[in-house]
Amino acid sequence: MEVRDFLAGLLFAYIPVILCEFWYTRRTHASAARYLTSSGLVISIGVFSSLCTLFTFQIGPGTPLNFALVCLSWGFFLLSWTRALISLAIYILCQVILSFAIHIDKGESANEAIHIVISELNHSILTVVVFAILMSLTSWILRNQPAFHRGMGIVIALCGYGAFDYVYTMRMLMRAPLHLSNFAWFLAIVGAAVAMAVRVTVGGYNAHIMAKNQMRLEKSELVSQLAASVAHEIRNPITVVRGFTQLLASKEYDRDTTMGFYTTMVDELDRAESIIGEYLNIAKPPLGDDETDVDLPVLLKGAVQALKPYALDKNVDLHLTLRAEVMIRGNYSTVLQVMINVIKNAIEACADVDSASVVIELNKVKTNAELKVVDTGSGMSKTTLEKLGQPYYSTKSQGTGLGLTLAYKVIHELGGGIFVDSEEGRGTTFSIVLPLAENALRRTATTGFVHLETDS
Repeated sequence: MEVRDFLAGLLFAYIPVILCEFWYTRRTHASAARYLTSSGLVISIGVFSSLCTLFTFQIGPGTPLNFALVCLSWGFFLLSWTRALISLAIYILCQVILSFAIHIDKGESANEAIHIVISELNHSILTVVVFAILMSLTSWILRNQPAFHRGMGIVIALCGYGAFDYVYTMRMLMRAPLHLSNFAWFLAIVGAAVAMAVRVTVGGYNAHIMAKNQMRLEKSELVSQLAASVAHEIRNPITVVRGFTQLLASKEYDRDTTMGFYTTMVDELDRAESIIGEYLNIAKPPLGDDETDVDLPVLLKGAVQALKPYALDKNVDLHLTLRAEVMIRGNYSTVLQVMINVIKNAIEACADVDSASVVIELNKVKTNAELKVVDTGSGMSKTTLEKLGQPYYSTKSQGTGLGLTLAYKVIHELGGGIFVDSEEGRGTTFSIVLPLAENALRRTATTGFVHLETDS
């Protein structure tokens, strides 16, 4: 084996692994989860896998090997199978570009280079399809399994693919005899390299899965708390409708009085329907990760309407002041969840304070939307403020702190920021600054970077 090509190929295969592990060990769990699901990791796996092919070495007579499979297989371990397929597609695109450039550098014409590249693609299409199907099935089947089981499943699947690839390449394409020792070296080197990559990043993967599960629990807790308040609030319109129904059944009234009764009953039923609708908007999962223009005043009205029963149950006055009509860029369900989390925290901070209130105020400041959530609750100390937003840190006895962690993460990804001013005994002010939709679109076009969210 050529030691230089072996070491160089292994280095390129492990660069995404090293970057991922470095990020995990130097950042919080939430930051690691964000990196693990970013397009940066998806792209780096595809690009560095392609660079690995530049350092092909021989493990025996007529048996070439490179570490592209190591990097791609590790991607199927760490990412969802859909994003791993994107990495595979990027790898194929890079391979086409590299192959074309190499043939042009050899002095061949553009037409000749294109013809050769197409011929190479035709020869490798079957192996690529088999690899994609086998790895995708393995990743999907083991999607909820512990890191060790998922990693070993990927290694076993890779060995199965390796057997097919070796036999197909050697016998069908190269018409060369099979060497059992070379085949054993092939499986040993590639399998061991993938197993090591899995071992290095198993902590990051477990933290990523834990963060996802904790966020689901946080949302379930929010929904269950709101359900009790909503049930209490719905009793009022139901009681009104029941009372008027009994009145109409007891005796006959003139037309105007009867129509007045009916109008009131319909209004109360509409109010109940509105309460239920807002609750369902919170309870249902997001429909997708696509960013759209979000009408922030409309979103805030929905969030406040949904939380009013909860605020009444806590004896907290909830007020919304809209001083500007602004549009931001983001996923509606995700931004709604963030606003719900922030406002709900403000309500809970006022739970033990008499005559408490929470005021939400929306302004337009230059090219940004500025949202202030001001409560007259118990406030926070400097120590608490320093830890605010960290996963698993919460001032609530049964809180996980992931609600605010999610808020910081989402607002940061949207190009905004969260600023907190608080004093013990005097309340807290959360200021959320977000770029307007036109500025967000301009920023995305300039950077060309789109964040990807995790899926299961």
